Amino acid sequence: MKLYITRHGETMRNAEYRVLGRTDDPLSEKGRAQAVELAENLQDVEIDLIFTSPLSRAKETALTVAKTKGLEVIEDERLLEINFGVYEGVSG
Repeated sequence: MKLYITRHGETMRNAEYRVLGRTDDPLSEKGRAQAVELAENLQDVEIDLIFTSPLSRAKETALTVAKTKGLEVIEDERLLEINFGVYEGVSG
């Protein structure tokens, strides 16, 4: 068994070097392009299952890959980012 772990594409807050944690920031245009690039890079990789965090940035990235593979995405709360509390949204 092989396990591939990928990160979601860029969000606006990522570009601003802000702490995200559980803040549900969507992908930026660059992030969407990165998700497409990830799907292209995984084109020849055999994948049986795709799991994702319920956060929209992760889900959209996973769905972009899944679409090219003809797979469903399995959402799992256990993959949620930690909550950074008062640091959510703070510049780093």
